[in-house]
Amino acid sequence: MKKLILGSGLIGLLAREILGPDWTLIPFGRSRFYSYNPPLADNFIVYSDAFSDIETLKNKSVIFHKRGFSLAGGLIFNNMPLVTTPWAAKLGMDPNKAQLSTLRTEFPAFDISCASLYKTLLRKYDVEIREGLKRGAVKKINKTDVVTDIGSVPYDKVVSTIPLEALALYAGLAGPRRPRQVYYYLIASPSVDLEGCTQVLVCDEELGFFKVNHMGGNLHMFFCHQKFPDPELFFSAFINQFQIVNATSIPDALPLGDSQTTVDQCKAMNITPVGDGAEDDYFMDVSSSINYLRKLRHG
Repeated sequence: MKKLILGSGLIGLLAREILGPDWTLIPFGRSRFYSYNPPLADNFIVYSDAFSDIETLKNKSVIFHKRGFSLAGGLIFNNMPLVTTPWAAKLGMDPNKAQLSTLRTEFPAFDISCASLYKTLLRKYDVEIREGLKRGAVKKINKTDVVTDIGSVPYDKVVSTIPLEALALYAGLAGPRRPRQVYYYLIASPSVDLEGCTQVLVCDEELGFFKVNHMGGNLHMFFCHQKFPDPELFFSAFINQFQIVNATSIPDALPLGDSQTTVDQCKAMNITPVGDGAEDDYFMDVSSSINYLRKLRHG
């Protein structure tokens, strides 16, 4: 049986790690998020003792993270609908469908960052990635083959970790509602105080950013769903002293969670999407993806 993994970002390499050597990697370049330093995504893996059978997470210690919700200038440490509903609505998600209860305000995580894990897996599977690149660039996917610019690779099963809209395009399926572009600003400031939080989710509709992650020291990553004509002017309205250290953007980076029809069509082709972008599900974080991959491994 020919089994393929589409993608060579963090979730793609975790799929290879968990599913085993009888699965073949079809690389799609490096991670959109964890190739950056600092990374452009949450850099923690929520702890589960069920993951003790995964070699790269085995014997890792546990650290605790704190998440808050910012509303009307204050921080709230409770994932009640008062804060989760406006936060989801702000991003265009359906609060009735979004898994908002998973946004815990305190949670344990493995003492290894996603970025470090990604680098470890890149080194571990370097030869397989290079071999995969020799198969050519993917051009089309049908019910039996992944067609590249130099040939085709037959399959019986596929785990896809590439963005769902890209998979739909390759497979000729109706595409999902297009994810939103995200603008990232790494800001150095002694004035930003998250009160010990690793992450703060910003609920206020009038603010053009939806999340702030503490990156260490006085560095914070602002995740913005709006483009600012003058970022310096925008941030000066609520930060006294700051420096924009770096800024970039990624198109189609924010899943909106309205694509179950497309996911079902993929599964009908024996293609199983795994990961937040692959499933168009913001709440499919790295830990949830690992759990899903373990279930696939066990049948």
